[in-house]
Amino acid sequence: MRVRVTESFNTAKGNIPKDAIIEIPETMLDRLKGKVEPLHIVADAILRQTVIDIDYGGVWKSTPDVKALEDEINRLYRLLMDGLTTLTAFRETVDQWKTAGTKITKH
Repeated sequence: MRVRVTESFNTAKGNIPKDAIIEIPETMLDRLKGKVEPLHIVADAILRQTVIDIDYGGVWKSTPDVKALEDEINRLYRLLMDGLTTLTAFRETVDQWKTAGTKITKH
């Protein structure tokens, strides 16, 4: 299971720094509770917060560019779970999607 380290910790092989993305057996998740969080939960939280931001501050407009970014988000999500891309790349694409599809309104 891929996880993001939320609090650095030591192992027999050395220190694992905060924000590192590592692979652990699922059986270790309980032992490392509070020090790691499953990567899919982090990615889902990024998407959830973005949708909240969109709902609060803008009007959504779907365009071919927005659809292409949605497809890219789905692709990067799968790659992230397989360890083939970074959380930063995923977050940047979600931010691009938000910008591309949101028309800012004033409250």
